Amino acid sequence: MKKEKFYIIPEDTYNQHIDQEVHLYGMLHQLAFVAGKVKDAEDVEHFRETAIRYGKIADEMFAGWNIPGRYLVYGDKADLHALKETEIAEVIFEPEDDGENPYCLREIMENFLSLLDEMGAVLAEALGELDALDEE
Repeated sequence: MKKEKFYIIPEDTYNQHIDQEVHLYGMLHQLAFVAGKVKDAEDVEHFRETAIRYGKIADEMFAGWNIPGRYLVYGDKADLHALKETEIAEVIFEPEDDGENPYCLREIMENFLSLLDEMGAVLAEALGELDALDEE
């Protein structure tokens, strides 16, 4: 059976992306509003200044996303590999072929939580050993 890939995004990363998308939408909406109100040369200058300011904000936001410039040119998803490593955790799920729903989210999450429990136990043991060494 084919391995299915699922990705887990940390909540702060998710919230940050949503906030930035809302911010960009707001700037674009404001630019459209200002463009619709242009009546004279003074309005054109105000629109130009706003567009320049928003362009700088968008450039700063984009720089913080660490999206490779190569991706902008070619759109090759392989160029996003390094970004994936910093923003998401890959969970490989091999569904059992029992004829039922092989993509049960509950099972995926249970497997992931089990893995986290195992990792927590290893960390607790290591910390216990470090504490014992510290007491000597």
